[in-house]
Amino acid sequence: MVAVAICLIGMAIFSGCATDEEVNVIKQMSVTTANNVVKFQLRGTGTFSIDWGDGSSIETGKLGVDIKDDGEGWYEFSYSYSNKTVRTISITGDYIYALEIPKMQLVKLDVSNNSALSYLNCSENQLTVLNIGRLTNLDYFRCGYNQLTSLDVSQLTNLTYLWCGFNQITSLNVQGLTKLDMLSCEHNSLSTLDIGHLTNL
Repeated sequence: MVAVAICLIGMAIFSGCATDEEVNVIKQMSVTTANNVVKFQLRGTGTFSIDWGDGSSIETGKLGVDIKDDGEGWYEFSYSYSNKTVRTISITGDYIYALEIPKMQLVKLDVSNNSALSYLNCSENQLTVLNIGRLTNLDYFRCGYNQLTSLDVSQLTNLTYLWCGFNQITSLNVQGLTKLDMLSCEHNSLSTLDIGHLTNL
């Protein structure tokens, strides 16, 4: 098995110097993959650089110029390694607001500083812990088929879509999520779930 730690750092630059609120960070991701390939998709704008963590040249470019999207705004990145070992991948971008990284046997993902993230799909991985409490702009979130025992979404008041099924979650507080119109939390260890205030469901 290959363990790959991924650190993605994106900075949202609007004009002048970026403030603390304008810093868009995805950091410290750890991936385990059996096929020596790392794949992920993101949406964003501006320049990017990728250090794949194996001593190869840093990949740089501009989204939409040096790398084209798939017609729906998604940019796909993939990399194959020659052997199996732990690596750290560092990605820097001007602005990253959506991340797709399912089915990569991800064992660690830290997006806690990426306040600009509005879309996150990290489903079908091996995550046991996921800190998303600061992602207050998150609108769409999929984390099903992991190994999560707890999930704090109480501060994510902009969420409209949440799928956290097929985990081991014992409690889930969705009371403040008044915009939520899709909730799927099947196959967990929940004993109770209060959805009385979720009038959009």
